[in-house]
This record gives sequence, C-alpha cells and structure tokens, in this order.
Amino acid sequence: MKFLPLIWAGLWRKSARTVLTLMAVVTAFVLFGLLENVSDGFRQIEARSPEDRLVTIGAFSKRLTIAAVEQIRRVPGVVQICYVAGIFGVTKDPRQPRGVNFVEDTYFDMLDDVIITRAERDELARTRDGIVVTRGLAKEEGLKIGDRYSLTAPPSIKLKDGTSVWNFQIVAIVDSPFGDNARFGIGNYAYYNEVRPNPTVGAVFAKIADSKDAVRIGKEIDKLFQNSDTPSRTNSQRAFTQSGLGSLGNVEFLVNAVALGVMFMLLFLTANVLMQSVRERAPEFAVLTILGFSPEGVFGIVVAEAIALCLIGAAIGMVGAAAAAPLISLTGAPHAPTLTLRAIGLAVVAATLVGALSCVMPLWRMRRMSTVDVLAGR
Repeated sequence: MKFLPLIWAGLWRKSARTVLTLMAVVTAFVLFGLLENVSDGFRQIEARSPEDRLVTIGAFSKRLTIAAVEQIRRVPGVVQICYVAGIFGVTKDPRQPRGVNFVEDTYFDMLDDVIITRAERDELARTRDGIVVTRGLAKEEGLKIGDRYSLTAPPSIKLKDGTSVWNFQIVAIVDSPFGDNARFGIGNYAYYNEVRPNPTVGAVFAKIADSKDAVRIGKEIDKLFQNSDTPSRTNSQRAFTQSGLGSLGNVEFLVNAVALGVMFMLLFLTANVLMQSVRERAPEFAVLTILGFSPEGVFGIVVAEAIALCLIGAAIGMVGAAAAAPLISLTGAPHAPTLTLRAIGLAVVAATLVGALSCVMPLWRMRRMSTVDVLAGR
C-alpha cells in the first residue's frame, strides 16, 4: 500500500498520454463487454432449452392437426403437454414483422418465455381476444393495457371472414427473461381455433419423465405420423435451439475471435506506450535503485502501473458496455439483459493479462540498462 502514491504519480507523469491511452483501453473494453453480452445472450437461450422437453413440428413445413396433440399426450413417458400456433404480420412499420403465439394455459407452466402472474393468466383466459405483450414490444409500439392491437397478416393467414387483420385486446404487459429484445404477444388458442378456418398447431411441447429417454420417445412420436399426410419431426428443445443457432454460424467463435483481436490491438498499443514511458523515466528508475529499491521492486512498480491503467479502463469500459447493452436490441441480436459475472470476470482477467504482458519488452529493456550509464546520460 505504501507504494500506491508512487504508482499513481507515475501514471499521471504525462497526463495527456495517460488520458489518451485510458480512452483507448475504455473503448476496447466497451466493445469487449458488448461482444460478451451478445455471446452470453446466445448461451442463455441455449441454457433455457431443457433436454427433458421435446418439441414436435410438422416435417416438410407442414403443420400438425389438433388431433395429433392427443396422440402425443398418450405416448408413454410424456408427463405434460402444451401446444402453440403462431401467426406473424406487421403493425405500423412494414419493415418490422411481429408475431403472436396462441396457447393454452399449460403453456405458462411448461415454458418460461415470459414472467406472468396467476392473475394475468386468468385475465387472459377470460378475455376471448385477449393478448399479453412483452415489455419490449409495448415500449416499441407505445402500447398500454386496455389498448386494441391490430396485426395485418399475409393473405395466406386469413380469418373465417376472409380478412387478414387480427384484432386483440391487451390485457397485460409482461417481462421476459430475454429483456426488451423479446417483442411478441401471446393470445388464446381457443380464439385462434374459433376464428381461423382449419386451425392447426405449429409446435407441440412435451415434458418427459427422464431426459435419457428423449431419443426413444421422440422416435415413438414420429412413428405415429410417419404414414400420415403430416409426418412429424421430434427432438429435444435443446437440440432444436442448437440447430437454430447453428444455422447462424459459429457465433460464439466469431464473437470470441473479434474480442481476442481487440485485446491484441490493445496489447500492442499499451506495450508501445509503456516502452516510451520507460525510456523517458530511465533516470528516475536509476535513482530509485540507488535509494535502495531492488530491481525487482522497480519492475513491480512498472507492472503495477500498467495493470492499474488497464483495470481502471476496463472498469469504465464495462460500465459503458452495461449502459449501451440495451442498444443491441435495436439490431435484433440476442443479448443478455445485463452484463453477467462471467463477462465481468473475463474483463478483469483480460485487463490483468494485457497489463502484465505489455510490460515484457519494457522490462527486458530495463534489465539491460546500466544505472551508471543512465545517470551519466550515455
């Protein structure tokens, strides 16, 4: 602790250079924090997809019939079931498609896409054309409870009256574990069944007793419909999620590669600045040696200055990344609602490593210096 004033004074010996370097470190860690936020968002999506929940959809882009739901319910090993039918369309901005899922009440027991209370569930069930919307959608569309919400679907998604305009009554605005990035609505399947000609099911979710039986039960479900007009495809929800994310490419590898590139750029920058600082302060270090500081002690001061600068910049940068994280939702990319402890821990480790590694060449140069030569100006 007694060396802190010395370290702090060394940092601000050239205040302009320190500020510019600090700005570079802050910028690097803002980018690092945002990249890790996106990566954590993908991890959270995968983690929220359990292996003991099967998803059955129609193969070849076909939709399942409501009769298929009861057949799946009777498969041995299935303990709970729910089903979803979805529509999509536009509201104010034709460039921003919106979606509504129609469900039964058991959906909320099995899936945690939204955080909804029992009272809100009851209100949805009582309102024939009711809909709950996520807070992200409500903010973007300027919606509030009691508003009418209209969705214009493609001509292929018509109501019985021949129109494609779906009208809903907003009964609740709910939060989502995915934050404001989640923008959708949830309505009653009974209403969908009533107004849609030939209603179908988009997906059936089946909770099973043991995740080890997922493959076997999935094959039994698909076997039920293999000779029907609507063959099915069943897999665990975790596998479906991984497949969907995999279609985007190896996002985590790309994000980590960019973050690593940012850290390498920062390493070269700080090493160059530190090399210049050590060259200018060589006489000061020589005096410290004469006053009784060991070479290792002087080296420690240099390393401490570098790590302190990187940690301060990382702290400011991660705060900036946390403040900017909601802006990621504007891109439509998944992201964690807040910076996770994992991201913060990685930032601390990265800052410490960058600070320590940037000292390697300057310390090597210091070790070759002769105190007498430095003081003599040679």
